[in-house]
Amino acid sequence: MEEDERAFGARTAVLVELSRHGNKPGTLNRILHAFQTNDINLSHIESKLHAFAYDGLCFNFDLEARPDDPRVKKALKEIRYLSSKVEIIPPKEVAWFPANLKELDNCVNAIGGGDEGGLISPDHPGFNDKQYIKRRQEIADYANSFRYGDRHSKVQYTPDEVKVWGAVFNKLADYHKRWACEEYNAVFPDLAREAGFTENNIPQLGDISDYLKSKTGFQLRPVCGLLSARDFLNALAFRTFCSTQYIRHGANPFYTPEPDVCHELIGHVPLLADPNFADFTQEVGLASLGASDEEIARLASIYWFTVEFGLVKSRPDPETGAQSIKVMG
Repeated sequence: MEEDERAFGARTAVLVELSRHGNKPGTLNRILHAFQTNDINLSHIESKLHAFAYDGLCFNFDLEARPDDPRVKKALKEIRYLSSKVEIIPPKEVAWFPANLKELDNCVNAIGGGDEGGLISPDHPGFNDKQYIKRRQEIADYANSFRYGDRHSKVQYTPDEVKVWGAVFNKLADYHKRWACEEYNAVFPDLAREAGFTENNIPQLGDISDYLKSKTGFQLRPVCGLLSARDFLNALAFRTFCSTQYIRHGANPFYTPEPDVCHELIGHVPLLADPNFADFTQEVGLASLGASDEEIARLASIYWFTVEFGLVKSRPDPETGAQSIKVMG
């Protein structure tokens, strides 16, 4: 019978609560003994406090048997004498998540910027610029057609687009020298030499991706717009950073209501070349796999306040010993 239950994937989730007075040495062992004597296999055990203030424990048991199995009913009856509460609970629902790089093809669909008409919002500087919208759609088509294993398509950026990039690049270069952390600034010479990261050239995602792979195993994947927090974080689990390729509108080079190639490449890429930071970034992504919506919201907040708007303590000044707070990028 045990083999049949495993073959058909029978599962029962049980919650057992112990009050402060019921949580005595050996109680858990007696609970486990009830399952053992009734020939019930356990696939998972999890324990936690009832609340922040200690007033007892609760255990979640996953049983390899159906809820209406006589063995389960008998075991739970025995356990009720040991606990303050015993109940069968619905199995935890786990959201679908990619299991490999290829499956990222199914979960990197933009929630904005995917098609003409919904490409940009009315408050965007380029909303009334038909030529800009058309250009954005061309670049979006590159991203929408990308699949795992494809070579990155090269975007032939126009002189006007390169001009916008150069304006942002030069303005931020001065800020970074003064305020960015050491790890961020250290990578720029390499980026310029190996990936064309200069004021007069918008780097190609393929070149940047090759560079990052050689440093930390990270790679870039083109997307046409903003992703959901779940999809973006899921990709990080596979050391994949989803990046846009279009550039902000030239009417105001120093403002964009959405991520663009300046934000992605100047803001994020340098730190992804740092091994410690790359590991941290992947850890946030790994925690998102199969997470609940509530957990995704928390992880997104962690990412937002550490990566998007993060501050770090810099190393002490060798002469004065002073330690300052600097932005990550």
